[in-house]
Amino acid sequence: MTIGVPPLSSALPVAAERAAFTQPWANWLNAVFLSLFGWRKSYTGTLSKTWGLIGAGAEASQTVSILGAQTGDSVHVQPATKTTGIIEVGVVTAVDTVTVYAMNTSAGGITPGAKLYRIVLWQQ
Repeated sequence: MTIGVPPLSSALPVAAERAAFTQPWANWLNAVFLSLFGWRKSYTGTLSKTWGLIGAGAEASQTVSILGAQTGDSVHVQPATKTTGIIEVGVVTAVDTVTVYAMNTSAGGITPGAKLYRIVLWQQ
């Protein structure tokens, strides 16, 4: 199947509020997605954490289990609320385990308090 040529001989039926893709269309759309982004799979999870005091220039961390995570995966960590002076990142530190780091970039201690995170991983 050529990525630039959709399977026009297969109908693309559209119901009231959703498209019901036939297998040729599903295969073609999947091929387009993979060629654009290179991602084979994605995983998502959440973390609820109450952080204590994080000293100036220091970091704190918390692990969360996300089944399917592999070392080297691309990780995006999105907090529900932003805390000035804190940068939050995620790293797959072991199979099925993501570590979220809260790094204090300020010159004083910060207590971020209760935070809810959405974590998204992409595999290539």
